[in-house]
Amino acid sequence: MWVNADRGHLPPSSSGVGAAGRTASIARMSLYSVLLFAHILGAVVWIGGSVSLQVLGMRVRASADPHRMAALATDAEWMGVRLYMPAAGVVLLAGIALVFTGSWSFQQLWVARGLVAFAFSFILGATVVGPTAKKIGERLASHGPEDSEVQASIQKIFLASRIELVVLIFIVFDMAVKPGA
Repeated sequence: MWVNADRGHLPPSSSGVGAAGRTASIARMSLYSVLLFAHILGAVVWIGGSVSLQVLGMRVRASADPHRMAALATDAEWMGVRLYMPAAGVVLLAGIALVFTGSWSFQQLWVARGLVAFAFSFILGATVVGPTAKKIGERLASHGPEDSEVQASIQKIFLASRIELVVLIFIVFDMAVKPGA
């Protein structure tokens, strides 16, 4: 990926660039490409995992088996902390680095929307998903998976996650189309 000031990409066969300029362009290209790869891979893991969990959640919910639903919620919490949160962090850090490395600006609408969506996801996780997951764990230990409060809390987490997923899918569209870029 070759970087320029107007669209972020320049074909590899640009004329009029001396050896020193070419070396600097290659260094920028390599860093930008690695950051872009990390950003996209992080998004694929985070959003793809969320889509998979939602589909699996619908399937498990249709079974009406509270043990399966509780097991899925427990596994989803485990994946969230160990896979999705780090992937989201990679998306954020690589995205910020892409703005500094490429020809983008934090004032561009699509960049600002991405940061707002990340903040939304973070706040949702900190205020709804995290505390509810903790409550589920405590309640499961004392009342079991059949408990109506456990099941209601699981549904609350899946609803919050579904809302977050819609926002994240919108941001993928926003990042791909880059309105105003």
